[in-house]
Amino acid sequence: MDKFKKGEVIDGKTVKEIVYEFKVLSSSCEMDETAWVVLFADESKHIVFTKKDKPYIAKWIELVEIVKKYRKAILDIRTAISI
Repeated sequence: MDKFKKGEVIDGKTVKEIVYEFKVLSSSCEMDETAWVVLFADESKHIVFTKKDKPYIAKWIELVEIVKKYRKAILDIRTAISI
């Protein structure tokens, strides 16, 4: 987790703790493959992505679109296997 650390400011919020790290599979060439659940100094929690190594708080619609792409990919693979 060397992208950012405690005390760093992301989108105007100060990082208190990195709670969880996970992989993100995205078709966007700008988005990096790792994301984090971050607890901020104001006690809010957000998912943080990075684009070209710059962290930002993910917008809800972005998360929804990624999940839609995962679901479609799974359906496509299941269809291909069944042919």
